[in-house]
Amino acid sequence: MKPFEQAALRRLSHDLRGSVASLRIGLQAVIDSPEMLNDLSGALLEEVEKLDYRMIQVHWMSRSAYPQMRSFDLGAWLSEQSGQSFPKFMIEGDSDLLQAAWKAAVHNAQTHGGGLGELKLSATDQGWSLLMTSPNDWPEGLADWLHYEPTALWRGKLCLGLPLQKSVMAAHGGRISIRPEGLVWEVA
Repeated sequence: MKPFEQAALRRLSHDLRGSVASLRIGLQAVIDSPEMLNDLSGALLEEVEKLDYRMIQVHWMSRSAYPQMRSFDLGAWLSEQSGQSFPKFMIEGDSDLLQAAWKAAVHNAQTHGGGLGELKLSATDQGWSLLMTSPNDWPEGLADWLHYEPTALWRGKLCLGLPLQKSVMAAHGGRISIRPEGLVWEVA
């Protein structure tokens, strides 16, 4: 195992154990004082959601090592996901993995970029590309981190969204990049 993978796994373990500890403390408080359930229920549910989201990301990252390629209409799929209209665009791909990467991209855009903006799906010489714009600029250094450091640690925080997208694009023979105009998924 590479050092950056070890660091990412240590951080993931720390985050997951932190969520479990918070749940344990909250549940013990409710057992000791049942009247606290109303006060703690929102925080406990939020912790469960965080834990679930991390586990889903880890699942899809590990699943990307074994893509199940089949022919499907990327244009129709993207229209369904985004609410924007795209023409028929047949590709060979794993729609489940692309769905997981899409959810990560949307989550990142909503959390860090002010939402998802315009989408541009294009045919390339040997594949396709999808440009995703966002109203806000990307954090400084993010493109370099994504290109040079395939770790899930970004400035000391566990970040699985972009590494998940990178893993899914690699499973499709492609890559992910951050450009001035936006985030690009590209399969050649």
